[in-house]
This record gives sequence, structure tokens and C-alpha cells, in this order.
Amino acid sequence: MESGTLRRIDTWYLPVTESVASAFISHGAVPEASIERAALLAMMLATQRPLGRGDLYRLVDEARQLFDGQPLADGERDLLAQRVVLADMGFGEVAGLLGDQGVAFADVEVMAAEAWLGEDGEFSHGFQAACRETFMEVSVRLEEDLGADDEDGDVERPMAGDQVVEVVRPTFHLRGTTDQVRAVRAIAASSSEHYAITAFAGTGKTHLMFALATSGRRFTHLAPTHAHQHAFNERVGTRAVSSVVLRTLANDMATAHVQGNSIRWVRAPTVREASMPLEARLQAAGIVSIAGDSPARVLAAVDRIINRWCYSDAPQIGPEHVRFNDGLSVDERAAYVAMARRVWELMLQPLGSKTERPFTVRAYHLFKWLDVEGASLPPMGTLLIDEAHDLPAPLLALIRRYPDGCVTMGDPYQKLSGVMANYGSGKALTLTRSVRAGGQAVGLIRSVLGMHSTELVVESLEGSREHYTRRYFYQSTDTLPLAGLRVYESVWSILEDALRLKSQGVPFRLLPATESDLARATEDAIGMRRGDHVTRYYGNREYTSWSALAGHLERIGYSRVVRLFERDFGSTDMQSLLGAQKDAEAEGLTLGLLEHCKSLEFSQVTLWPCCFDTLSGALERRRADERVRAVYLAMSRATDELWLPGDAIDILADRVSRVRGQFT
Repeated sequence: MESGTLRRIDTWYLPVTESVASAFISHGAVPEASIERAALLAMMLATQRPLGRGDLYRLVDEARQLFDGQPLADGERDLLAQRVVLADMGFGEVAGLLGDQGVAFADVEVMAAEAWLGEDGEFSHGFQAACRETFMEVSVRLEEDLGADDEDGDVERPMAGDQVVEVVRPTFHLRGTTDQVRAVRAIAASSSEHYAITAFAGTGKTHLMFALATSGRRFTHLAPTHAHQHAFNERVGTRAVSSVVLRTLANDMATAHVQGNSIRWVRAPTVREASMPLEARLQAAGIVSIAGDSPARVLAAVDRIINRWCYSDAPQIGPEHVRFNDGLSVDERAAYVAMARRVWELMLQPLGSKTERPFTVRAYHLFKWLDVEGASLPPMGTLLIDEAHDLPAPLLALIRRYPDGCVTMGDPYQKLSGVMANYGSGKALTLTRSVRAGGQAVGLIRSVLGMHSTELVVESLEGSREHYTRRYFYQSTDTLPLAGLRVYESVWSILEDALRLKSQGVPFRLLPATESDLARATEDAIGMRRGDHVTRYYGNREYTSWSALAGHLERIGYSRVVRLFERDFGSTDMQSLLGAQKDAEAEGLTLGLLEHCKSLEFSQVTLWPCCFDTLSGALERRRADERVRAVYLAMSRATDELWLPGDAIDILADRVSRVRGQFT
């Protein structure tokens, strides 16, 4: 997590709700309460010129007294006369003008409690604190299962002789949002329930997970990668709760299953990378041509068939998993099924330590095998699972059968690629209140989520009550801040900008995953110029020559990148660029790709133009949704400032609409 040195500015709340303000703006509906009328007057004046916090307070207080001292009809007439300043503005435009000043509308519950009214009957200075209250302090008691029911249906109680032993239940403290408190209280009530928590970005699911982990109950954290495990252990400590990487869990479960059952293998299958060349792999598996496709293409198709089957509930690979070619005959489809089943058997065969590995085995392959075999997760207490939207479906099948407690936390809008399995297998809870981004930025984020083809979360993301996130719409990249996070869709945009920053002496560094992708992409281009056709970067896999890659870059607007390589930009130049990066802790810019923004937080976040305007009409419909989700992820990293191209939202909406238009 990183943050800049910007001064965080509190949001100032008008004592009127969004619904009352919207009704007045749209239909001229005037409320009866004098405080709400005063707030609407202040709202209208603030759309004409920026008002300071003190000016807003005095204006609301004096206007309230004025409306209190006149008949309702006169006050209504005066307020409607002022409404002319709004002209043809809609609620969204008015809210945007206010948001640029850090002014927002009060929540319904705060107005219902009359928090604006001070003990002296005047407009209370404490109203702002009441509106900003995001967190609450609570003590939560852990309720543990005491035992199985006896024959009469009563719960067995611990006894000492003839006396019932009083059970002392652990209590822990939590400072959290209303959503977080509600979730913790529900989870604390039972150690055996399954809960599926849907949490928007920045709503504190990580904070919730850490609070649970330190509560005293036995928890096991399932980490997607070693990096996640390290971050968790750094925050919680290895003594408080155990953390298990999914790859390790898969290997350990496979070993235990082979050792504890009558299986023909002496050694269990493990997660591993292929080490055998392609031709040898084809020969070892007996891959032959099917339907005119070469053996290599058949193997690629078999990989897709196996992966589709692993993410299904089917116990065996069948014709329904062969979906890449509708023109296949029944016999050809059956041949593909037989080949996929053969490859699956070879994938799982145990190998000696020095034996070449013909096929890669991922953790989700092992989990599928374990699921089909009827294996079960070992006892681990209550499971804590973050990033549940990225969990492999075979593991979710095992989790649903887990007899003890489980808490899965995910955000379906953060599933950046592929199809998300339904991780919600228990009682549903939702976190909607951001503790990171203010309502001004959240309004823009909601407009991006509205471009998604399906509504993945029924509830709406709500902004932080404590501070506002300033929105800036830039026309030129020369005006952008030289701090915080810059986000790009393309590695080629990063290459151009990083070289420019280096030449200007601006401190910068690349996110580690982004640095790796950029290095591979440039190695491809440099190698192709030499006649090397091997591609290392997934974005270049369709191009096998420099002319093909250069033509692609020209078509998508990177002619300067083409000229760069044609002027013999080489490996030494690339190493010089990477070596120019600032230290991780030094001030300056951080550069990263959209898909590498997870789990980050920055005071300032800038989205480069390529994030919005590179969707092609030839792309598949799902890619439009993937871009929407990636832009949402990047925008939600900001706490204090969010910088977007001036026409970013309109451009993204147009690109998404054009892509989807091909399929309607």
C-alpha cells in the first residue's frame, strides 16, 4: 500500500438528502423543513461559484432562520424563483459541481435523527462529524458450538460433577463500518456456518479478514499465491493464524489421498511445469491429426477441453466440453473426447524426480481430480478466503462440502479475465461503503460499472463519508502529477512514457508484474528484428515476425514504438531503462498495467488515455466487460485525487457500445 503526501480534505455535507435535492432539481418539489430549504438555497449558490466551508455554514444557518420566520408559501415561492439558476441542469450535473468542491448530501438516517439541530436550536457544527461517521467501535463475543444435540433436543453443556460449567467466551474488539460490524457479528455467532461476502473495492474486506484472524478462534487463511501469504503473515503474524498456499494445499491433499486410499499409484500427482519439448510431448501422448487439424493444434484444443471440464460439475470429460468448432462430426467430437481423456490420465501419472514432464499440472487440475475422487478438505478450523472471485471452480466444489466454518470474500467486478465461478455457497453478506474513495470519485466509478453487460452486485458502491476524492479531467498528459500511480492498458504506452520520464529525469518505478511484462514484450520485438520467432509476452503470441508485429503496432497507433525498434533500440537500452527506476520507498511515479492494480492504494491515481480508447470493434463481447472491470479496479485505487482524460467516460461508453453492437 502506498500513499502520497497530499492533505486529505473532509467532505462538507449539506443538511438535505440526495432524494429531496433530486426532486427539487428535477420537478421543483420544495420540502417543508426550513433546514432543507436552506440547504437547497446553498446548493444553488454553490453551483454558481465555489463557497468556502465557513461561507456554507453561515449561509445555511442564516437561510434557515429566514425560512423559519416566513409563511411556507412565501418560502416556497422565493426558493422556486432562485431555481432559475439551475437552468437545464440535471441532478447529475449539480452533484458533479458540488462534488468538485467536496460538498455532498447527507444520508437519510442522519437527517432522520435531526443531527443538524444543536442544543441551542441552531444549525449544529457537530452535524458534519455525524455525517462523516464511517466507523463504529464494537465488542464482539465469539459464540462457539457447545456440542451435539441430545435425544431431547437440548444442547449438551460442559459439566463438572453435578454443576454446569460456565463457558467463558472470547471477546474481541473491532473498529469498522456498519457493513463490517454486521458481517463480523454474523460470523462470530457460529464456527460452522459458511458465509459468502461480496465486497466492492476499498470497502475493507482485508481489514475484516485481519480482524477475524486475530479474534482467537481457529482460522486457516487460504492464500492464492506465496505473495498473498507473505502479505497476510506480515500483517497478522504466523502465530495468530496459519496460512496455506493453494498449490501447497493441492499437493498435500493429493499425497494424503493416495496414502490413505487403495490407489494404484505409489506416488501422488503434483503441481508441476512441463519440461518436455512440444514434439516429444505430442509423441508421448500419441496425438494425431483430427478433422484436418495438425497434432499441435489438436493438443491446444485438448488443453481447452480439459480446462472447460475442470470448471464444470461433470465427473468425466464429455462431448459437451468440445465447443471450439461447431462443424465437427459426431465421430470427430468423440475422437477429441478420447484424446482429452488420454491426456488427462497422462497429466496425473506420477513421475520420478528425473523424469521429463510432458504436461503442466496446475493446482486447479489437482483440485478437480480430488473432487472427482470424492476427497475432502482436511480439518482446518474456519477457512478465511480472500480474492474468492479468482478461486478455481474445482476448489469451490471442495469448499462447499467442508463441514466447518468458511468465509469467502470477493468482488465479482475484480475478476479481470475468464468466467467467474459462483463462490457464494453460504449466507450472503455485502460490503458497500468505501473507506478509500470519497463519494465524488465513487459517482464516476458507478458510471463505469453501469457499462457492464450484467449487474453483478445488486447494491451500489457508496463513497467514504470522511473525505472527498478530487476529480481532475485532463486534456494534455503534460499537466499530470508526477507522483502516485499511473495506469496503462498497453505495455507500449508504458514504454513510451517511461522513456520520456527517464529523459526528463523524473523518478519512476514499475510495478514488478508490469516490469516483467514490459521486459518480455520488448525482448520479443528485439528478437523478431533479429529473426527470432519465439514470443515470451502473451500479448505478442499472435505475431511470429517483426513485420507482423510492426504492422499491428502501426494499426493501433504506436508508430513511434515501431520507429524506436527500427532505430536499433536493443537489450542494452532496455536494461538502461529498467536500471533507471527509483527505489521502492522513494517519492515519484509508479507505473503499472490495469491488470496489476489489485491490492494497491495511492493518494493520486492517473489513468492514461489508452485505458479507454483501445477497445476494437473486432474484439469479443466479453473483452468489453473485462475492460470495464479493469478500469473500475484502477479507478478504485485512489484516495485523494483521480485523474482521467476529459472525455474518458464517453469514449469508453462508445467503445463498449460498438463492441456489443456486433452481437445484437
